[in-house]
Amino acid sequence: MGIAVEIVASPIEPDKHPSVKVPSPILIASSAVCLLLGIVVLVLALSNQVTQGDVRRLQQVQQARSENLERLRQILAQQEEIQKTERDLKNQDEQISIASQITQKIGPALLQDMALVSLKNNQMKSLLAKHGYVVQPAANANPAP
Repeated sequence: MGIAVEIVASPIEPDKHPSVKVPSPILIASSAVCLLLGIVVLVLALSNQVTQGDVRRLQQVQQARSENLERLRQILAQQEEIQKTERDLKNQDEQISIASQITQKIGPALLQDMALVSLKNNQMKSLLAKHGYVVQPAANANPAP
């Protein structure tokens, strides 16, 4: 008993078969919009990365400038300190110069007067001898009355 089956192919009409339809203009337009939006998202993402890189570089430049500014402030503070020290040293030098001038003017006369007093005062004579000065009366000196 054999059953024979015959398969007959019937022509498919595009309007009646559910899986084969002609795309409608709305589907084509929405696909195009999706494609364009995808491209826009990619372009914006790349632009965002470039902008982030620029921001990072600007932050690095700003950080470097801040560090340089701090170093400059430190250098200026050191320069001010150096200038103050130079002024102090100049004042000390002027004081030493004035003291030296006074010593040159008064010192010899003072020693001469002390030598004269030491001729009559043994304490003064020993004080001068203690500091290396030996007082002897001059041969042609007239004794004071």
